[in-house]
Amino acid sequence: MDVMTVCPICKQNGRLTNLQEHHNAYGKFVLYECSECRGQFWDPLRSRGPGWYEERGSYGVYEAVVPKVSRAYHTQFLQRYQRSLQGKVVLDVGCGSGEFLAELQKQGAQVWGLDFDKTAAAAAQKHFNLRNIFTASVEEFSKRSDIPAFDIVTCFEVLQYAQDPRAFAQALKRVVKPSGTVFVSVPARERMLAMFDQWDFPPNHLTRWNGESIARLFSSCGFRVAAINHVESLRMLMGSVNGRFRLGLVKKSASGPKRQGGSFSKSLYILGRWKECILGLIPALILLAWSKASGRKNGTMVVECNVQESRT
Repeated sequence: MDVMTVCPICKQNGRLTNLQEHHNAYGKFVLYECSECRGQFWDPLRSRGPGWYEERGSYGVYEAVVPKVSRAYHTQFLQRYQRSLQGKVVLDVGCGSGEFLAELQKQGAQVWGLDFDKTAAAAAQKHFNLRNIFTASVEEFSKRSDIPAFDIVTCFEVLQYAQDPRAFAQALKRVVKPSGTVFVSVPARERMLAMFDQWDFPPNHLTRWNGESIARLFSSCGFRVAAINHVESLRMLMGSVNGRFRLGLVKKSASGPKRQGGSFSKSLYILGRWKECILGLIPALILLAWSKASGRKNGTMVVECNVQESRT
């Protein structure tokens, strides 16, 4: 059923189409799509705040283990830009435990980071001696008077958590140089098996995006979309398959009786990982081949945006 109201993404009066309902322990949520901006959002569109995410995060493990760059959007960026980072001032929004920023710093960049998870920020400072790390939203950070203008701003896997996506994009515009570039990544909403991924439902993720909707958002905030590509297609398909058929061995390895000993927990953890590879890999490879043949986009969508020159 369609309703007419103001879209919380583009702030325009448009037709909002009810796409689906979702029920979980936190209540009932309805997914809408706006006819004007093509953005999709869950109603109620409300973040539960940093504390809720910190409790469910995995950054605590990095208090003892030094994290390494493992995500494709990070490695792809490093491969493409490592020779041109010398002297660049870079801000990573949602910097996590800092492994990506540490690599940028090795290439001669001046690095700054934001994350709302205090544990992650502490790990970044502890392991990589990163000093310009702040626990704040980009909206709050953009209002500071003691920060530089950034050549590059990266915000990988952050937009879908924003309660006000337009305010988020406008804040990015305020902190980047007129000649600067912003990189954003989000889960591609048109990917296969999207409904299998419970992490992509509220109150965790609040919005869903495709190429058209994210281009409309950033164009309306003074950016020009220069490129869109997709990464981690196989990884996300494997995760979707395993999410539906998970046996719980990995979880049991972390929560089982301590009398079993560390070797038992480690063995159970390894067994769970092998199970995920065996059960998830073959179906994921078949689905990936099928999706490529049909031209379907999977995985994480990475969007490169340049500041659009104002016309006088």
